[in-house]
Amino acid sequence: MVNRINETLDFNESTYVIARQIKDNAKDGKIWLEVFERDCDLVEVVKKYEIKASLDVLFAFNENLYMNAEGYCWVRILTQDEAKRFEEYFRDRGLEHFEEYGYGH
Repeated sequence: MVNRINETLDFNESTYVIARQIKDNAKDGKIWLEVFERDCDLVEVVKKYEIKASLDVLFAFNENLYMNAEGYCWVRILTQDEAKRFEEYFRDRGLEHFEEYGYGH
């Protein structure tokens, strides 16, 4: 998993910076996003999404993500190379906690 939290998108910064990332990483009119989500049960998922290489589409994607989020989440534009080697990630921190301390056994 490639996780560079310091490179996540800040949708409050200049749209020029984001537009530049879209232009630099687009291929055939598309970009790939790495999206991290943690829900209220402490389940973490990192997935890859393919969207149209457009500021409007990216901002709509982000709006939808945050409107439906149960917890912490972030978005990062992947380079073409990162998109090719991307692997999804899943972790259930709540279950890990119960297993570590022997609850439910």
